[in-house]
Amino acid sequence: MLLRALLSFPHYLVLSIWALLLVPVLPFSWVAALFAGRVPGGLHRFLAAFLRYSGQVGAWLYLLSATYPDPLRSRDHPFAVDVPEREAQRRLVTLLRLP
Repeated sequence: MLLRALLSFPHYLVLSIWALLLVPVLPFSWVAALFAGRVPGGLHRFLAAFLRYSGQVGAWLYLLSATYPDPLRSRDHPFAVDVPEREAQRRLVTLLRLP
C-alpha cells in the first residue's frame, strides 16, 4: 500500500492540474447547458474523462483494481466509470441546480 501511495503521486499531480482546468470549465458548461439545453460535446468529454480517470486512480490506490491507471486509455481500464451520453436537459432544472 505504501508503494502504491508513492506511485500514485504523479496521478494526483495530474488530477490537481486537471482540477484547476475544471474551475472555469464547470461554470461555462453550466451556462451552456442553461442556454443550449445540453452540455457541448467537447466539454462533456472533458468532464467525463476527468471523472473516469479520478475513479481509476482511486480504485488503484485503494486496491480495488490491479491495473495501473492510464489517462489516455481510461475506457479500457477494468474499473470503468460509466458516464451516460449527453442528453437534453430542461433549462429550469439546470437553473435551479446551482443553488
